[in-house]
Amino acid sequence: MKSKKEYIILIAVAAVLVLYLVFHQSDRTLYELPEMPDLSEKELSRLEIKTPDETIELERKAGKWILKPQGDAAADGKIEKMIETVKNFKLTAMVSASETYTRYQLADENKISVKAWADGELIREFDIGKTAPSHRHTFVKLPDDPNVYHARNNFRNRFDQSPAALRDKTVLALKAENIQAIEIKHPDKQIKIARTPARPEVKAEPSDTATDGEKPETAAPKRPAWQDAEGNEVPASDVKALLSSLSELKCKGFIDDRPKSDFSDPKVTITLSGPDTHTLSIFDKETADADKYPAVSSGSDEPFYLGARKAENIMEAIEKE
Repeated sequence: MKSKKEYIILIAVAAVLVLYLVFHQSDRTLYELPEMPDLSEKELSRLEIKTPDETIELERKAGKWILKPQGDAAADGKIEKMIETVKNFKLTAMVSASETYTRYQLADENKISVKAWADGELIREFDIGKTAPSHRHTFVKLPDDPNVYHARNNFRNRFDQSPAALRDKTVLALKAENIQAIEIKHPDKQIKIARTPARPEVKAEPSDTATDGEKPETAAPKRPAWQDAEGNEVPASDVKALLSSLSELKCKGFIDDRPKSDFSDPKVTITLSGPDTHTLSIFDKETADADKYPAVSSGSDEPFYLGARKAENIMEAIEKE
């Protein structure tokens, strides 16, 4: 009899354990994650990023992203990463339903709110908190939903930007192969160099001693070279180094409080001619210990600063010409 009671007790305990396991499975089985609509075919036309300090508005115009209301061009690479995040936004788990947000940096004083539009329609909206401990997820919150979720990938830093950081800092853009002439002006000297065209291939005359079937030799065409105003050849490697430093020149920051006309007497001015003409002028540092040089270029409506190392590398390349 005692043994029968023990079996009954064991069965009862086992039943309780089964029920416990059934009703205490991972949260994933007790809720359904909100589904995010597929945006892969949508072309985003507007983004709004609201940080605790400011609101940044970006708009696509003629295929380019600009910062509003200034109309400054935005850095394509950074905006592309934002768009990638918005389109691939996917929730992977519910983290909390307690409606306490400070620990996840989703309270008003820490969160970053993102809105995205396509064709005038608001198609995605979410708040970004801190990176999850896994470093492969980000804490997020949806509008009109009190829960905190994990979203796939670590992306807070993609949106934690200032307008200045999102601005395209390209101040000179050219293709080196299109440049045919370079003029460099120093206060005390002027240098002009030009590309010389390749010579056409010249076939040698058949030799009287050539045997049947033997092909006449051909002279290899001369590769394009650079010459100065006196006709002296300039090492192509030196010109290549200079053009490489200028082809996609990015500044350290823009000078918003002064117009280009305020800058005069440059240390050096470079003019590059081809299908288009490009110019760059670099001026003396504003203080002896400054880590940047003021500059102006044909590729920017505003003056800007070049980092000291970048500016000095350009001027060192010029000295070799």
